[in-house]
Amino acid sequence: MKFYQTLNVQSEFNIGLLILYIIEGSSNISINGKTKKYKSKDFIIINDLDHYRILSAKKNVIASLCLSRVELDYFFQFNKRYYINKDKLDSSMLRFYMNKLIVNYLNNKRKKEKRNKVFEHLNQLVMTLRLYRELDETVEYSMTNDINKAIDYMYHNYKNKLYIGEVATKSLLSVRWFSDRLVEVTSMRYRDLISAIRLSYSTFDLMYSKKLISEIANDNGFTNESGFIGHFKNKYGITPGKFRKQLENDQYYPFHNKNTTLFQNFEQLNEQIKYLTDSDIDYVNMDINFKNKLSSKITTPNLLIYIRNIESLTNNFQQSKLLSMRREIGLYGLLFSNQLFYELFQSNFENNKLVHQMFSFSLEHQFDISFEVKLTRNENLEEIIMFFKRLLNYLTDCTYFYGQRSFQFYIDASYHQYNRISKIIKEYLKESNVILILNKQNNYLAKRMSHKMGDKNQIACKVHHEIDSDKDITSILKNNPSLNIFYQPKIPNRIESLISIFKWSIEFNQNISMIIDDTWIDSMIPSQSSHLMIKELQLNKESQYQLFELILTLKRLRGDIVYFNGLILMTHYLNEYQIIIFPNMKVFNRLHQRLNINGFKLGEIEYRHHDIFIKNNRILINQNSESEGNNKDTEVSFKKETGKLIVQFYTSPDVIKHIYIKQKIN
Repeated sequence: MKFYQTLNVQSEFNIGLLILYIIEGSSNISINGKTKKYKSKDFIIINDLDHYRILSAKKNVIASLCLSRVELDYFFQFNKRYYINKDKLDSSMLRFYMNKLIVNYLNNKRKKEKRNKVFEHLNQLVMTLRLYRELDETVEYSMTNDINKAIDYMYHNYKNKLYIGEVATKSLLSVRWFSDRLVEVTSMRYRDLISAIRLSYSTFDLMYSKKLISEIANDNGFTNESGFIGHFKNKYGITPGKFRKQLENDQYYPFHNKNTTLFQNFEQLNEQIKYLTDSDIDYVNMDINFKNKLSSKITTPNLLIYIRNIESLTNNFQQSKLLSMRREIGLYGLLFSNQLFYELFQSNFENNKLVHQMFSFSLEHQFDISFEVKLTRNENLEEIIMFFKRLLNYLTDCTYFYGQRSFQFYIDASYHQYNRISKIIKEYLKESNVILILNKQNNYLAKRMSHKMGDKNQIACKVHHEIDSDKDITSILKNNPSLNIFYQPKIPNRIESLISIFKWSIEFNQNISMIIDDTWIDSMIPSQSSHLMIKELQLNKESQYQLFELILTLKRLRGDIVYFNGLILMTHYLNEYQIIIFPNMKVFNRLHQRLNINGFKLGEIEYRHHDIFIKNNRILINQNSESEGNNKDTEVSFKKETGKLIVQFYTSPDVIKHIYIKQKIN
């Protein structure tokens, strides 16, 4: 971060994000040929590949924050496929973060303290910017898709000896056409652009590693150390060694010309900005009108326990845990993993007592049973079918003894393999469902051939991480309203991902099945034994219990969707209302919200709520129907007016809040 008394920069080509914040005065800034006069407190984002020109007078003060593409990739998983949609920016919230960042930066600069707070606020700022990111395939850049592909290829192969002919050939372009178009788009020749990319990555190594200069040169595609030093000095006006030494003294700045000067009077600047950030609470009013309520029903998520080992269903302790979960959250299913499937495949399972015990426990307690089956293209399909016939024959006997006739089979295979297996299943278990798991080979089926899937044959998409920006899956959802989404986190603290997928399911009205690993159950349900509780408290640090609490909360939702804006979800069922407030990443600390619910017709009400604290790995449940709590963060208040209910509460980026309201019976 730098502060400029005057900032006059000729047209540049940006690799990363450049954030400008005008503190005093005004400045004429041109981005991609469009010039606009920006005034005090304006927040400006310059994306990757944007051309820009900045012209400001001597009395101006402009804060500049440069986030290189390497830093964005490494620290914030904000890779170059995304850009910031500047038309949708919430400038007030971004100014709030920027003020906090600047004040703490200046305080730390003056006091020479550690910069932990600075990085925390920087993280909050970038996480907020992530809310406005979009895939760059949708942005109308002046460059063509072919140039996009070529630049992307340069990014991926910058460490290698990379000739212009190779890049042009890989992008199916002629060298001359590619060279001319690259200059039009980037204002840089090929040699300068590949050098800029390499310098961007090498600067990252200089800042965040202890590598020798020669190692950095070699690791980033330069032929030798002297060549690297020459390129670095030509671009930045300083040698790599001096740059590294001056980092602590804060003498390096990115813009180099005679008309640009750094700001010096930091004391005055600190006082000027501090008054803007004295309060850490913002107040927001929202109106909810029942006349405009959504007509769609809330799709309650399903839950499947992913069974990796037979012991999970044969060990008495694990069995009690599963039954305790049944009492806590109601019905859920068991998904036998592909690993367990192959263990049965390789053994004489019909005569195995543990297998009998496993199925006996599952069927006696009326768990829905599902099987995960993954097949490669080289799999011996005939052997698999023979095993399937044995397994299906065994399950047919189980239906005779226990009465359960329906099983689920999730097949991750090619469409040909899926067809063969589904026909065999229908021969033995007519009432069972067969679900095809999407993969790259059968995406076409999901997009164009879903009409061929019968009532008992369905399509599902299995995901592990956040997917809200996945264009391929979104296009599949639009064409397949009956598509199932399977969320299976590899680690238990993917709470942001679950929230993202749940919101996504509301938008497209999709079914979600959440798959929880059987190894996490120990810490999800409290034990009666003290020594086990100690073990579970250690596991709780990995957020298993938080994930369980969130799943439990989502499963309790029912009825019509009254209101949903991405942050607040309200549902209505008979004489009850439920409100979910998701973490608000747009605010720095806390947010006081007031919901004005118009058209509310219930008489006297009672309520309860609980808060899930997801950042500090702790759970605080506050149930209160009479009086308000002492902690403002967990406080909820209600006020009745004619035809209106006013709900007020505090929330923050760390909290998921669930409020349950129903009519009071005297």
